[in-house]
Amino acid sequence: MINIPNLLLFIVFFTGIALFIDKFILHKDSEKEVDQNKTKFSIFLKKNIRFFSSFFYVFLLVFIVRSFLFEPFYIPSTSMNPTLLEGDFILVKKYYYGIKNPINNDTIIPINVPRRGDIVVFQYPQNHRIHFVKRIIGVPGDYIKYNIKKKQLIIYSKDNNNIYLNIPVHYDNVKNSQSGKLNLYSNKNNTFLNDSNNYQKLLDDVFTMEENKETINNHSHNILVNRLLEDDVKLYYKQNKLVAGEWIVPKSHYFVMGDYRDNSLDSRYWGFISEKELVGQANIIWMSIEKTKNIWPIHFRFNRIGLIH
Repeated sequence: MINIPNLLLFIVFFTGIALFIDKFILHKDSEKEVDQNKTKFSIFLKKNIRFFSSFFYVFLLVFIVRSFLFEPFYIPSTSMNPTLLEGDFILVKKYYYGIKNPINNDTIIPINVPRRGDIVVFQYPQNHRIHFVKRIIGVPGDYIKYNIKKKQLIIYSKDNNNIYLNIPVHYDNVKNSQSGKLNLYSNKNNTFLNDSNNYQKLLDDVFTMEENKETINNHSHNILVNRLLEDDVKLYYKQNKLVAGEWIVPKSHYFVMGDYRDNSLDSRYWGFISEKELVGQANIIWMSIEKTKNIWPIHFRFNRIGLIH
């Protein structure tokens, strides 16, 4: 897979050399040379050097904007429903948490501290070439419990005296949602599903999710849960001396989860993300499309455009 920051840096370096040769070497030579001394090769070479040098400022601007300011991302899955939908295009503020070295992602100038409730884009810890988008649930030092039956969080945070205090987490039912209800069962040859009564039961019971408002320390956002589905805690990431479903967030790390709690590969399964793996804060949906597989045209969801909450 192509490393875009490294590729952009190479192009900026290459076109920068071409610009230097054009301005400081070819320009001086052109003042001294006589027309009859020109060869076809030298003319060809100079034209190409000037051609490549003309792109230097364009690629330099793109490199600066993409590496330090903003970067677009596409949402390919439903793991952040109902906040982000499959087909949303988001813009990420890369400078929000600090100015980073675009090559190794080390923080050069820290700015803001990630907070619970922030939606962030980060490098997947098990493969840095893949980017995930999730919501920060726990910050360094937090003690987190997740109830797989109630689908609710319990969060404790240390105070200045190193004593754990409960972080208020409240849940309010918003509505029942049919979002994504057909994703799991779609095999037409399944005799169970072909029975209309069984199929209707699946629609009414298994695939009906609750859309709840989750409030963590005065920060509210909506989540999707299905109380009939339970996570397999055997697959959970387990820390030493803690039972499955409980985690203590290490220093300089964060615990993240998807808003679609029953359809998200997140910190529950692979652990924490480090500050170095943070790319930036998801800020705005700048375009959204809805496309059914193998069907044209694409439908634009203009009502989705706007700030992310």
